[in-house]
Amino acid sequence: MYAQNFGAAFSFLADEGGWQRWFFAGIAIAISIILMVMMYRQSAQKRLSNIAYALIIGGAIGNLCDRLVHGFVVDYLDFYVGNWHWPTFNLADMAICIGAALVIFEGFLPDKPKQENAK
Repeated sequence: MYAQNFGAAFSFLADEGGWQRWFFAGIAIAISIILMVMMYRQSAQKRLSNIAYALIIGGAIGNLCDRLVHGFVVDYLDFYVGNWHWPTFNLADMAICIGAALVIFEGFLPDKPKQENAK
């Protein structure tokens, strides 16, 4: 199914006058920059968080491109189970959700002790 989403997740603020296009574009740019800086500053050994950040950045940029080119995000994945309907979404939304879930999951993992180099 093809759907035009003028808002954010679950069509949040979709019925506003159009200002939300630039608001969500700005949020996507800001979050992408912040996460890129965080990735740059942390160790390459933190693979899980780097993968999570990359998924969120990729999803945010994907939706940003749609928003800048079309003025809305194109949603095309639509699922029904009997009478129950999940809100329509796209691949970029999936990447953002998986990345966010990985960030939360990583928060529950114990910190690895730092290994000091023995001389």
